Amino acid sequence: MRGTRDTPAHQILAMARGKSPWGGGKSGGDKAEDAADPPPTEDGEVKEAEAPAGEPSRNPWLPPAEDGETRRSPRIDDILRQRRGPSGGGKGGGWPPLPGGDKARVILPWVIAGSAVLLALSTSLQVIDQGQSGTVTTLGRYSRSLGPGMHLTMPWPIEAVAMRGNKGAEVLSLPDKGGEMLLLTRDGELIDLSFQLRWQVSDPRRFAAAFADPEASLRSLAQAEMRAGIAEVRFDEVYEGKLQADLQQRVAGRVQRALDGLRSGVKVDSIEVTRAKPPGRLTEAFKKVGAAKAEIEKVRLQAEKWASETRKSAQSDAAGFTKVYEQYKLAPQVIRTRIYYETMERVLLNNQQVVIGGDSAASPPAPRPPQPQPGGQ
Repeated sequence: MRGTRDTPAHQILAMARGKSPWGGGKSGGDKAEDAADPPPTEDGEVKEAEAPAGEPSRNPWLPPAEDGETRRSPRIDDILRQRRGPSGGGKGGGWPPLPGGDKARVILPWVIAGSAVLLALSTSLQVIDQGQSGTVTTLGRYSRSLGPGMHLTMPWPIEAVAMRGNKGAEVLSLPDKGGEMLLLTRDGELIDLSFQLRWQVSDPRRFAAAFADPEASLRSLAQAEMRAGIAEVRFDEVYEGKLQADLQQRVAGRVQRALDGLRSGVKVDSIEVTRAKPPGRLTEAFKKVGAAKAEIEKVRLQAEKWASETRKSAQSDAAGFTKVYEQYKLAPQVIRTRIYYETMERVLLNNQQVVIGGDSAASPPAPRPPQPQPGGQ
């Protein structure tokens, strides 16, 4: 196909008016329009008919206007208004006018600037009370530490200051709010344990860089190390308090080594077990077990007392026999006769019948004088 440069002018005008550029099939209206068109010149060009005086010239490339109205090209304001929408600028829309008119437009920038200055001053002037310290971070990194007094820093968010009280050693109780924390012992028993962690900040620079939430981090670390420590001992050893001191030292050492590995700037002072008891659902069962153990302990103490008394009596008898034996070795006949008479005296004293000789009749012993009764005449 040839380009528009090779197309005759009269064919272009015919296409603009809705006619076929090759002729044929023309309607009556088209014939009337062809009659009104000027004839082509000798070089094949068609001159456009001049518009009557007082009427604007029509663009031949646009379709004929409807209802006899003259078509005009859109203005730049109309195009911009369509792109801006109903809230755009200009007479037909835009932001609502400010109260006060031009005066408000002049004051508003000064108000914004003053607010920015006040915000910068409020975040730059730092007042630290006695007993507190401030940690300054520049763009999220530790910069320096501030003591009590008034200090000037860069405005936020360039520099931020975190206040912290200088309380020395701080106490962290686990579990939180006196709840129940069940730990598994080496023998497979559950024990309800609570303890306290005493700690303090030894290096503020490392402490500010290591933890976003120090209390939550220390709580998780101490709880994990205590679980590991309880898993190495038996239930009775913790419940009865036999190995609590050793357990506290081992867990505190493990927590400290973990914090040193993290370069946290935290020093652990001590860990103290404040409660070690069976789970709440097993309280009644453990009360019965405790009562049985108390009864066993009572019987054991009674047996030990009887054994001690029997031992003392046996030792006393052995000492008396040894003493008599020493005397017997010095005078055997005399000691033998004495033993005989003492033995006969004990036998005859408690018997009602006494046999004298092999063939003699038994005769009663001599009557004994009446023994005085307790509380009688």
